[in-house]
Amino acid sequence: MKRAALMLMLLLLLLAGVPCMGAEPAEVAATDLRVMSYNVMWEENGVRAGNKTLPVWQERRKLVRDILRRHQPDVVGLQETSPEQQVGLAEDNPGYGILYDRKLNNTNPILYRADRFNVSSSGAFVLNDRPEKPDTNIGVRKASFARLVDRRTGQPFTVFNIHLDGRGDGSTRRISAVRLAERMAAERNPVILTGDFNCRRTSPTLQFFLGEKALPNDTGESSKSPRPLRDSLLTTDPDHKLIDFVMVDPDFKVRSAVQLRDVDRKASDHFPVLAVVSLGKAEEEDTRSEP
Repeated sequence: MKRAALMLMLLLLLLAGVPCMGAEPAEVAATDLRVMSYNVMWEENGVRAGNKTLPVWQERRKLVRDILRRHQPDVVGLQETSPEQQVGLAEDNPGYGILYDRKLNNTNPILYRADRFNVSSSGAFVLNDRPEKPDTNIGVRKASFARLVDRRTGQPFTVFNIHLDGRGDGSTRRISAVRLAERMAAERNPVILTGDFNCRRTSPTLQFFLGEKALPNDTGESSKSPRPLRDSLLTTDPDHKLIDFVMVDPDFKVRSAVQLRDVDRKASDHFPVLAVVSLGKAEEEDTRSEP
């Protein structure tokens, strides 16, 4: 009897169109944006992930390519990519443009559909250059950005992509969050933020990005984020404990958001997050070359 009741409940959820973690997002409109955040992991050989040793990058890159082909994201914020991996990703995904700043040794490129978007400007900037501990790189982080214009709607928007440090006591992670929020606050375009935040929904850093908690800036004055964002995953799983996010301005409508747990587990030590979002009418474009 209990089994029959459980099966009936699952059937009702499917009929209601409720997404689940790992499921493909609902059918999307032509003007919707499919935005992915994916930490593909460094290219070192025999990388440990929990109690498993993952294959070398030359094997894993095929799995990453297959994931992108299957789920067809319009924009992807990638983390943990070396210059060699970025070249391979560009070769494997000819329908995408790839944006990164080689001068800053930026490891968080942005992929975008070249047939759908024009690039107004792109680049990277330093979030924090002072390590938490001497003679280490703990907390030294950069962010990448891309100002895109959707050819279908004429709508401009700006994507920021980050990989915050999960080491140390979190102080440099909070510094990076405050500086990024200040940059985003100066942006005239609607904003999307992708990344591996290395902290969960209940952390001070995430609560700051969501406009729920104040953090101190460079002068020591504490305030909430000048540009609070929405966690797209909260629409489907309010109690999630993930560290990878797709965040959007409140003006975006979140149609669905899932962590894709049905992908090949050997591709990376992270699962990608995919959100389907939409905006209203086109706004005036921000065409500056710097954030």
